[in-house]
Amino acid sequence: MANLTGSQKKKRNQFVALLVAILVVAAGIFYVVFSAYMAKSGFMANQDFAAALSTALDKPARSIKTDDLAAVKYVEIYNDGQNASVYLGYEDFVEQFDKYTAEVDAAAAAEEAGEEVPEITTEHPVSLAKYGFFEGAEDLALSDVKYFTGAEVLSLSNFDLDTSDLSAFANLRQASFSYCGLDNDDLAAIAKNINLEQVEELMFMGNSIDDWSPVESISDKVTISSYGYTVNAEGQLEMVSNEQTLTEYLAEKAKAEEEAAKAEAEAEAEPEVETEAEVETETEAEVEAEVETEAEVETAEVTE
Repeated sequence: MANLTGSQKKKRNQFVALLVAILVVAAGIFYVVFSAYMAKSGFMANQDFAAALSTALDKPARSIKTDDLAAVKYVEIYNDGQNASVYLGYEDFVEQFDKYTAEVDAAAAAEEAGEEVPEITTEHPVSLAKYGFFEGAEDLALSDVKYFTGAEVLSLSNFDLDTSDLSAFANLRQASFSYCGLDNDDLAAIAKNINLEQVEELMFMGNSIDDWSPVESISDKVTISSYGYTVNAEGQLEMVSNEQTLTEYLAEKAKAEEEAAKAEAEAEAEPEVETEAEVETETEAEVEAEVETEAEVETAEVTE
């Protein structure tokens, strides 16, 4: 093998350096392109939401499959108009969540009944949740909720929801819909698309629903919540929450309608009473006038 001259060695080294530089740049470009590719979901509509799920599940968005989302048992998605968050739980989360909820409900019932309040020994399973954050918006439509088909507990706040997507939620037993813009048609769709017989609780807050007939069959399991203001002992406005079952709400509504109908009937009867009083007053006036006339006649006769 011939020895290379100094000039040839220099050119060879320059070529090798250039080749290495090209390979490094190419690898960098490939990495950037590949990372961008892996950061995008192939089936989810909201890529910001996909990125949040990537954080929660600790895998690239492209690697998340529909089966991964179908395996989730607990889904909580909250949007405040600027920021949004997603919390996911699996079998262990749901088991502890059920125990915690049962103890909290038992304590509340005992307190309301004036009995000794039992101690809550189960911690909230928040430490078991997987979570991620994404960009929120005042008008946030999130159709990707439909992929959590195995969810047993669903809590959704402040975004538009296509209620027809709930038809795939065969295991749903608890659901909360807060400020999701639901109307009467949406409630009818919810009642149609989920199994009401296995539902343990449905909670609604801040929606435009006034016809509750689709879920009256489980009225004890439906909770209607709202916020209002009251003046506290210090004379300051204080926000308070009002929570009642659909059974209680319908009973109050029926009572209010009955009282309104009674008041209307009484109001319609009042003019008749007034008319009778006017007739009596007119009759008395006529009698008085006749008496006065007779008196005047008698006085005239005496004068003559």
